[in-house]
Amino acid sequence: MPDVATKTLLIGWDAADWDLLEPLLDAGELPNLEALIAAGLLGRFPLFPPLDAAALWNSLATGCAPDVHGVLAHPATAAERRLPDLAERFAAAGRLAISVGWPASHAAPERENLLRVSDRFDAAFPASAGEAWLLPEGAVRPVRLAEDVARLRMHPGEFARQDLAPLIAGLESGEPTERDGKIAAHLAASIGRQAVATYLMDNHDWRFASVFFPGIRGVIRECFEFHPPRLPQVSEPDFERYRRAVTETLKLHDQMLNRLVALAGPKANILLCALRGVTKTAARPSPQPGEHVETAPFFRPEGFCVLRGPGLRPDELLHGASLHDLAPTLLWLAGLPIPAGLPGRPLAQAAKIPGDFAPPRQATDAAPEPLHTLPDTE
Repeated sequence: MPDVATKTLLIGWDAADWDLLEPLLDAGELPNLEALIAAGLLGRFPLFPPLDAAALWNSLATGCAPDVHGVLAHPATAAERRLPDLAERFAAAGRLAISVGWPASHAAPERENLLRVSDRFDAAFPASAGEAWLLPEGAVRPVRLAEDVARLRMHPGEFARQDLAPLIAGLESGEPTERDGKIAAHLAASIGRQAVATYLMDNHDWRFASVFFPGIRGVIRECFEFHPPRLPQVSEPDFERYRRAVTETLKLHDQMLNRLVALAGPKANILLCALRGVTKTAARPSPQPGEHVETAPFFRPEGFCVLRGPGLRPDELLHGASLHDLAPTLLWLAGLPIPAGLPGRPLAQAAKIPGDFAPPRQATDAAPEPLHTLPDTE
């Protein structure tokens, strides 16, 4: 039998398109993602509508389609999700779980063995970094963690101009624009989630952790029209100002990946997943006059994952994966039962040696059990 993984780490990079990452990997600019791929398996898979972030990421976390789990569109709260997610399944099995920033996790009930920080914990930041910043009610469970979480949030105003200079050319010599402020806000959202996740992982004896990063998606929405090559309707000054924004954002997330992997340890099962590609560079959408890029056709129905673990084959391709296979695979690798009724299957072909893992234990129910079957502590 292989070494049994002591921990499971799930990382979500929304809209981190493989076609953007691959040339950076080839150039050696994403060393931590490159190392994770070399130690594990890489799989690409199609996605199906709706391509809404909350719907897709909850499909990953529950193993079911949106019409089954109940989260259909952003914005959404935990009350809309009808099925347990992975964090709740690990917690119900007596394994301390951490969840940071996962879509549609706000106002979740407090549960034993579950430390949850919702996707709205850093919402409605004040105009300046020095002003009072209230923590939304229902953002942190258990509530005793709220003070620590609140101080770990990052306000966009905390960036010095030189901090953003790699993304925004000329920022140090001119006045920031509205787009510059939005870029800072998107980066701050990811950095704040990194700070909270690493704090909780470093200070608790956890067995499952999931952290969702929205910053890549946000910066791509703001700046993809300026990504090389230059589109005909994009002015030369705008192109030169923002041409590096997407690339530098991906490199920042690669740097943050290093700390998460280190905290998980060499024997952890790690799944990094990116859902929703963006329209390829040569044919990417550009807004018409008066139209913001957010209203243009933007996302492609494609995702990829990197799966690494002590009993899994290194540096290989993972064929035949689907979005619904990922949750049962993580449960299987952790030795937890797989609920009946889930449409996916454990990706047993990822094991180094067939039979290295016990056959998946499956409940006898005909359908996934509803969320209300899990106990809460409120």
